[in-house]
Amino acid sequence: MSQSKYPRIIELWGHTWTKPRGQQVWLGPAITDPEDPALAWAVEYQRIVRRDGRYVLEDPGITLDRFGWDEDAEEG
Repeated sequence: MSQSKYPRIIELWGHTWTKPRGQQVWLGPAITDPEDPALAWAVEYQRIVRRDGRYVLEDPGITLDRFGWDEDAEEG
Protein backbone atom coordinates (compact mmCIF):
# COMPACT_ATOMS: atom_id res chain seq x y z
CA MET A 1 0.00 0.00 0.00
CA SER A 2 1.40 3.38 -0.94
CA GLN A 3 1.68 6.27 1.48
CA SER A 4 -0.42 9.35 0.85
CA LYS A 5 1.53 12.49 0.03
CA TYR A 6 -0.82 14.39 2.34
CA PRO A 7 -0.56 14.50 6.13
CA ARG A 8 -3.05 12.71 8.39
CA ILE A 9 -4.40 16.07 9.57
CA ILE A 10 -5.30 18.81 7.09
CA GLU A 11 -6.69 22.28 7.78
CA LEU A 12 -9.03 23.20 4.94
CA TRP A 13 -11.95 25.65 4.64
CA GLY A 14 -11.49 26.58 8.30
CA HIS A 15 -11.97 22.99 9.53
CA THR A 16 -9.74 20.13 10.58
CA TRP A 17 -9.83 16.95 8.47
CA THR A 18 -8.34 13.78 9.96
CA LYS A 19 -7.37 10.61 8.12
CA PRO A 20 -8.04 7.61 10.37
CA ARG A 21 -5.42 4.90 10.13
CA GLY A 22 -6.30 2.25 7.58
CA GLN A 23 -8.79 4.46 5.74
CA GLN A 24 -8.44 6.24 2.43
CA VAL A 25 -10.50 9.33 3.37
CA TRP A 26 -10.20 12.35 5.66
CA LEU A 27 -13.12 12.93 8.05
CA GLY A 28 -14.27 16.48 8.56
CA PRO A 29 -16.80 18.20 10.78
CA ALA A 30 -20.33 17.03 11.45
CA ILE A 31 -23.02 18.34 9.14
CA THR A 32 -24.92 21.09 10.93
CA ASP A 33 -28.16 22.92 10.32
CA PRO A 34 -27.70 25.46 8.89
CA GLU A 35 -24.83 24.15 6.82
CA ASP A 36 -21.51 25.93 6.68
CA PRO A 37 -21.66 27.85 3.36
CA ALA A 38 -18.07 26.98 2.40
CA LEU A 39 -18.67 23.28 2.96
CA ALA A 40 -21.99 23.34 1.13
CA TRP A 41 -20.15 24.96 -1.81
CA ALA A 42 -17.45 22.28 -1.64
CA VAL A 43 -20.10 19.54 -1.79
CA GLU A 44 -21.82 21.22 -4.72
CA TYR A 45 -18.54 21.41 -6.63
CA GLN A 46 -17.70 17.79 -5.74
CA ARG A 47 -14.66 18.56 -3.59
CA ILE A 48 -16.15 16.71 -0.61
CA VAL A 49 -19.14 14.47 0.08
CA ARG A 50 -21.66 14.05 2.89
CA ARG A 51 -21.52 10.62 4.51
CA ASP A 52 -22.88 9.29 7.81
CA GLY A 53 -23.58 12.77 9.19
CA ARG A 54 -20.10 14.13 8.41
CA TYR A 55 -18.27 15.82 5.62
CA VAL A 56 -15.73 13.51 4.01
CA LEU A 57 -12.74 14.46 1.88
CA GLU A 58 -12.23 11.47 -0.42
CA ASP A 59 -9.48 12.87 -2.63
CA PRO A 60 -7.61 15.90 -1.30
CA GLY A 61 -5.73 16.20 -4.60
CA ILE A 62 -8.92 17.44 -6.28
CA THR A 63 -8.55 20.66 -4.29
CA LEU A 64 -5.07 20.82 -2.80
CA ASP A 65 -3.09 20.11 -5.97
CA ARG A 66 -5.05 22.74 -7.88
CA PHE A 67 -4.10 25.38 -5.32
CA GLY A 68 -0.41 24.48 -5.27
CA TRP A 69 -0.25 22.21 -2.21
CA ASP A 70 3.20 22.38 -0.68
CA GLU A 71 3.91 19.80 2.00
CA ASP A 72 6.89 21.82 3.25
CA ALA A 73 4.75 24.92 3.71
CA GLU A 74 2.21 22.94 5.74
CA GLU A 75 4.92 21.75 8.15
CA GLY A 76 6.30 25.24 8.70
